[in-house]
Amino acid sequence: MIKLHCLALLTFALALSTPPVRAADSAGIYTLVDGDVRVMRGTVWFRLAAGARMLESDVIDVGEHAQFQFELTDGGSLNAQGPALMHVASLPPPDAKPPAIAEMVIARGWLKAAGKAARPLRIRMA
Repeated sequence: MIKLHCLALLTFALALSTPPVRAADSAGIYTLVDGDVRVMRGTVWFRLAAGARMLESDVIDVGEHAQFQFELTDGGSLNAQGPALMHVASLPPPDAKPPAIAEMVIARGWLKAAGKAARPLRIRMA
């Protein structure tokens, strides 16, 4: 019983010490994830789940027959079908003054962008 209380206390302490992701750190949310889609943050690969925020420097690996959709806070959306590999090179906050350019690098695969032209989006092929 004491071990269970210590484990609960340790979990609570770790949750408090982890900095939250602020809305300003993200320009949108992954809203659709179907199949094997992974994201590298830092040096660690994570399975991507719907509801996760896209962060600058994300590396996104979309497996065969998989897809993801990302919805920007300014109303646009991006969709990619696998196999694909891309890098979020620059993702300024939506309230940046003057409107900064968001940039993605596509190493392989394709990306479809749709929506408002509230700010520029630069897509480079590697």
